[in-house]
Amino acid sequence: AHQQIRITIDSTLFDTLGPQYADHSSLLRTQILPAVQTFWQQALRVARIPQPLKIDSTLCPYTSASQINQGIPDTDLVILIHANNEEVCGVGSLAAASSCQTDQFDRPT
Repeated sequence: AHQQIRITIDSTLFDTLGPQYADHSSLLRTQILPAVQTFWQQALRVARIPQPLKIDSTLCPYTSASQINQGIPDTDLVILIHANNEEVCGVGSLAAASSCQTDQFDRPT
């Protein structure tokens, strides 16, 4: 049976941004990202992942050691948020999105 998706948003990479972005990252963390998370968790239903979701570091280099080794419990989708990253966005881009890995149903995790 399908259940509401459980989304984890990881914005720890915002901590690497300069102090000039403090207001922007605070607004994103406290208002915008929680609203987006709530909306999509209510809108989407999935076959839930029964074990902690582990991130493959060879596919997604922006994750922590605990996400790689122990995984993220009670999560079906992890969204890693970063800004001013030319590796992902490219020079001159304002924003970009990418999927690091997929699960057994070929959905991004």
